[in-house]
Amino acid sequence: MGEEVNVKAIDIGSEEFDSLVVRSDIPVLVDWWAVWCGPCRMITPVMNQLAKEYEGRAAVVKVNCDNNTSLAMSCNITALPTVTLWHRGKEVARLVGIRSINDYKKSIDELLG
Repeated sequence: MGEEVNVKAIDIGSEEFDSLVVRSDIPVLVDWWAVWCGPCRMITPVMNQLAKEYEGRAAVVKVNCDNNTSLAMSCNITALPTVTLWHRGKEVARLVGIRSINDYKKSIDELLG
């Protein structure tokens, strides 16, 4: 039997944002969150599921807005949870509030064709 690989959304900060999001060759879903945000914690399992399903085709990262306030401000994050989708260095979609996993999949699938 093969070993199950535990793929999850990875936490990143301002220092990794450019290399892992802006310069990524594949679409990147960015989950903007904070520890005190209950709805943010509710979508964590969804983000981890998406990271597993799209492994190798799209990436999923998480940015803690409290630890990265200037980055969140520069990306105009004004409400939590917010999930942005990046492709070829630009934000191409923004989903604010709790959404279904199918809403996130639809945004990714549109880019993947």
